Amino acid sequence: MMLDLNLLNALASGFEYYKTRESAFKALFTGVSESVKSAWFSELVNDAYPAFRTRNARGSEQAPMIIVAPLSENVTQTLLGDFDSRAGSGESIDAYLIRETCEITLIAKSPDLARVYHVLTRASIALARRPLHKAGYHLVEYGGADALTLEEELAAEELGLFIRRLTTTADHRVAIPIPTASEFSVPVYSGSDLLVLAEDQTDENENPGGVGV
Repeated sequence: MMLDLNLLNALASGFEYYKTRESAFKALFTGVSESVKSAWFSELVNDAYPAFRTRNARGSEQAPMIIVAPLSENVTQTLLGDFDSRAGSGESIDAYLIRETCEITLIAKSPDLARVYHVLTRASIALARRPLHKAGYHLVEYGGADALTLEEELAAEELGLFIRRLTTTADHRVAIPIPTASEFSVPVYSGSDLLVLAEDQTDENENPGGVGV
């Protein structure tokens, strides 16, 4: 699974894009007053720009932060029973389509910043969709936000940390070369000489309705 690493780069690039383009940032918040959007932008740039990391990354960053973690991987389609083709070198290629799902956790120090991170994350995924297509991903989808859990509500009340969890999925084709040396052949019975006898017939052992070869 590599989607989490690609999404991490996509989110960091997307946030940097909006950090340096105030008009593009403000355009994402339709219906919000100009003064509020200016305050949000100033706080994001000067005081609350998040760190980006994978779930198992080393380090001791503190909130605000955005964490990307692989959630699941499912095979959505196999091609000819996994076998796809044979390369010119003689190696066979096994291939199938898989769908990866990643969870994006936003940790902010205020509900307004949690909202800002949420909108910027959604927009950053949209910006990255075409580069991800070029990288071999198909059907990159933003999956929305999950409902708040009890633990997340308590974190907001007791610790002043506001948490949102989003999901993103993408399909891509996996191709695995199979070295010729690892292939093996075994005798496979074709069944062409297999005969199921009728009830009024007997096999070589005089068993009625048996199977003769």
